[in-house]
Amino acid sequence: MLTKLESRCLWQSVITSLNTIMPVDGVLTIRTINGSNGPFNVGRLITDLGEFSVKDTLLEQYEEGRYEGTTISHRYSLRLTSPLGG
Repeated sequence: MLTKLESRCLWQSVITSLNTIMPVDGVLTIRTINGSNGPFNVGRLITDLGEFSVKDTLLEQYEEGRYEGTTISHRYSLRLTSPLGG
């Protein structure tokens, strides 16, 4: 089990590394959702770094499907869903 200090240091390390622009290989799966303002596309990006939700108007130019390739992102939003270390 990680101490609070170890957990904080680990998250600082993750956030620092994710603020760096770097190419990452992965699979982007796009699907269309019918919202109250009409249909829009959302994506799920699976990489060696983890799994990310993608919400961007750029997805509107693509059809639903699975796209493999290299992505470059300069911004990641992290949401902690369970405590680290237990």
